[in-house]
Amino acid sequence: MARAASKQNRIWFQQDKSFRVIAERRTDRANSFRVRFWNVGSRFQYISTDSEEESIQTAQRIWSDYLRASGNTILKNPETIKQLAVSYIQRPNLRPKTKQFYQSNLMEFVSFVGDRRKYSRITRQDIVAYLDNLKCAEVSKKSKLRAIKCMFNFAIKNGILDSSPAISLTIQVKTKMRPYLNPKEIEPFLNHCSDSHRIRAGFTLESGCRVGELLNLKWDSVFLDVEKPFVIFEANKETGFEPKWGKRGAVPLSKTAIHYLTLARELWPRSNYVFSNRFVKV
Repeated sequence: MARAASKQNRIWFQQDKSFRVIAERRTDRANSFRVRFWNVGSRFQYISTDSEEESIQTAQRIWSDYLRASGNTILKNPETIKQLAVSYIQRPNLRPKTKQFYQSNLMEFVSFVGDRRKYSRITRQDIVAYLDNLKCAEVSKKSKLRAIKCMFNFAIKNGILDSSPAISLTIQVKTKMRPYLNPKEIEPFLNHCSDSHRIRAGFTLESGCRVGELLNLKWDSVFLDVEKPFVIFEANKETGFEPKWGKRGAVPLSKTAIHYLTLARELWPRSNYVFSNRFVKV
């Protein structure tokens, strides 16, 4: 078996949370190169190449194909900071709330620095001046900075910027502990819920799902007749729901979670949806 290549052998590299591409020199063959690419969590594939230039071109083509397929590519070559922001905001498959978040924060930043400024001329000092000019809480400034960082990272991913002017900027905010139930409080809480709420809350506590994932879960995404039962939380075209991080992989189910699914089937027997009778089978 060939030894895994080290970072020293990398010629070109690009990644995001879902996909990675590496062009590298092979350690098991002299004067030989290859391009490895894979979805995170899956086995890698590779293409052998004869030269460093061919490796880089192949890797860049694979990365560009991935960006186009995932909707993460820039639709038009932007020149100004406003065009870059619009291109980022108009990516497909964004949830409405996510798009609204980027729209309000990025357009505010664009208005401050000047919508005709070239994005390549935006500096760290521009971003600091914008943040200092804000009259909001530090936690809100942190969210606005996050939006700016995401936009510039998007530009880097698409190969139109080499580095982000926001890369070294951080805002420290003291985290507030959200209200939560300790283990001893869970059973009394569930006992005081209505039947429908107890089933939904109990499954949420067992699976860690979000509200949107819970309400949009269909029976055809529930797999109980397997060795290790699981569910998949995915997009719903009927309601327009999009999971926060895209389609989630298999989420294993505990015996208690399966128990709540059984109760859901009894309470909403005619529904396509696990935890609702709003959409009824014809």
